[in-house]
Amino acid sequence: MILALKALLLGLIQGLTEFFPVSSSGHLVLAGSLLGLQLPDELLFGIFLHIGTLLAVVVVFYQDLARMVVALAAMVRDLFYNACLYLTAAGRDEVPVYRRILTTNYRRLAGMMALSCLPTGALGFLLEGAAQKSSGTLLIPGMCFFINGVILLVVDKVATQNLPPKELPMSRALFIGVAQGLAVMPGLSRSGVTICASLLCGMNRRMAIRYSFLLSVPTMVGALIFELGVGYHADQMTLSAVGLGVLGALTAGAAAYVTIRRMLEIVRRKQLYRFAVYCFVIGVVAIAGHFVLYRG
Repeated sequence: MILALKALLLGLIQGLTEFFPVSSSGHLVLAGSLLGLQLPDELLFGIFLHIGTLLAVVVVFYQDLARMVVALAAMVRDLFYNACLYLTAAGRDEVPVYRRILTTNYRRLAGMMALSCLPTGALGFLLEGAAQKSSGTLLIPGMCFFINGVILLVVDKVATQNLPPKELPMSRALFIGVAQGLAVMPGLSRSGVTICASLLCGMNRRMAIRYSFLLSVPTMVGALIFELGVGYHADQMTLSAVGLGVLGALTAGAAAYVTIRRMLEIVRRKQLYRFAVYCFVIGVVAIAGHFVLYRG
């Protein structure tokens, strides 16, 4: 019963903080250190939590995701056609007419997301060890909460260029990917830094938040594959562990669905500063908790 309650609370924390720009990883570290909300098999439970929040994004943005899959398939088809045309046209006098690749907003969006995933994956791999060590203390997450708050506060006041995807330079997707990769550190919000990076790159507020949430899909899929491949073992799949995981996933998914809907309105209304204030407060709590625990 106690483990089930912990799973429920952890799922709720994950779902509420994954898409609000306040860092779910930082809150889970706080919950474990200050409230004792820890489960025997944290890795398996974390996988279930990611599955729950991933499904919430898919439910909300299924139409956009479906169109992007179609666009991505068409891009691969046209790239293959161009490659074949290049090889068959070699040595001929006529100039080959290649197909254009980034012809629609969804194609450009899919291309940008693919570019964003490159630095995210590289930084995630390089910083994984540092992130794991930072999760063992409250000092680093507390400092990252402050940094996260400053980013939200500053960017919320910056005017955007309101550019649609087709007018954005593709290279700016790399900047967004770098920002997302740095958010592997607990206390830095993935959704927060990617929304802010997208706004700084010139996206309008509506597009910035949609891009951030859509980008979470390949990011979370990649994280799940990494977790399953590196630290998971089949003998961990006990009935009790699965039951707790499903409970956490359902709670996280339901809470994430609500927060995604809410964030779509908050960002449009330029209300990120409220989350900045919250990050400053929770940062003080984390740093104070660190020194209290250290002295204890």
